[in-house]
Amino acid sequence: MTSAPISPPDAGKEPDELHLRRTEVHTQVWTGIAQAVLSVATVAAVLVALWVALQGQQSLKGATQNNLEQAQDDQFSTALTSLGSNDVTERIAGLALLELDASDRLTPTSTAAFGKPSAYNYYTTTLEIFSGFLHSHGVGSMTTAGTGGGMQPFGPGYGTPPPGAFSIDIQYAADEIAKMLELKNQVRAVSKVTPSFDVANDELYEVNLSGMNLSWVYAYMVGIDLRGAVLEKVHLSSLDDVEHSFLQCADLRYADLRGRGPAGCQPQRRGSLPR
Repeated sequence: MTSAPISPPDAGKEPDELHLRRTEVHTQVWTGIAQAVLSVATVAAVLVALWVALQGQQSLKGATQNNLEQAQDDQFSTALTSLGSNDVTERIAGLALLELDASDRLTPTSTAAFGKPSAYNYYTTTLEIFSGFLHSHGVGSMTTAGTGGGMQPFGPGYGTPPPGAFSIDIQYAADEIAKMLELKNQVRAVSKVTPSFDVANDELYEVNLSGMNLSWVYAYMVGIDLRGAVLEKVHLSSLDDVEHSFLQCADLRYADLRGRGPAGCQPQRRGSLPR
């Protein structure tokens, strides 16, 4: 006995029913493809949106950084221009602006934008500018005071300057330097290198330096004239060199001179001339 042949699944179906079935299968296939394409397109759109947002953020960050850099550079340039003015008020404003610019560059925002080495370089450069300002104005005043008919000779360790011999901006410069030296923690955060400050042979007769902390920098103070200066609570250390400096009549109340101080100075009697 032979078995009857097995008929295909669709053998018993009418042609119209087969057509509908095939159409339904095709529709499902194309629907699946469309959904997959739509999903890919959606993911692509999200990625594009994220990329555009990132580019916009980078552009904004770059623009903000450029604006910050330009503002600080303009401030620095204005300060330097003011220091060369013949007007004492402009010079005082320039001194304050110079200290403010150095402080701004040590903030987290600036160091993140421009790097720690840049912040440290600006700080040390500013110290050099202040040093040059003290030297040029102090020595210039000293020379003026020591010339002319009938004037008493005046120089490091001897003589008394006539009234008005020194400009008030010397005191303002000292005040701004004191502020600079209060930035120890900010400077240490950007560099382990110890800054230097050179006031050797400077004429700071009767200048108020109270509270100035020079203990954490290399302060080169050889031959400095601090006669009559206010050095109350000044802090020095073994990093500082005050050899052959002049401290007659200086106010040293509560001053911390560990490592350096009067023992390293060469005092001379007021009014006497050096041999």
